[in-house]
Amino acid sequence: MRKFEWANGTTVSVPSGGINDVMVVGTTFGGRQQHLKGVRLGDEVQVLPTTFNAYDDKAVEVHHNGNHIGHLPSKTGLAAYVYDGIVSGDLCVQQGIVTAILGGYQGKNLGLRIYVFDDDGRPLDDRTPSP
Repeated sequence: MRKFEWANGTTVSVPSGGINDVMVVGTTFGGRQQHLKGVRLGDEVQVLPTTFNAYDDKAVEVHHNGNHIGHLPSKTGLAAYVYDGIVSGDLCVQQGIVTAILGGYQGKNLGLRIYVFDDDGRPLDDRTPSP
């Protein structure tokens, strides 16, 4: 296990071998801000390849308690990498842990950073394409 420790004393424990500091994108669309209000540090999120996305044929959705709250970023190649890995069976990525909640004050939108990991325990950092 690894620990993320914040200046305010909050600690989040995560499994070893995942991808750190993944910014969840698309959090301001379709009422997702309302769902983000219920997300807490350390909460588990589900990472799921989408069956249809008009903008990205290899999109990977992020869900919290059954609610779609955003996507893995496609511009870095991470979404395509995870999508292809899940579809081919090479990756067992299905979850992540919330490591940071951003914004939400003075009328600002909420955002998230998550730690994504593979259920098989193999390190993802070594398999991730460079941005």
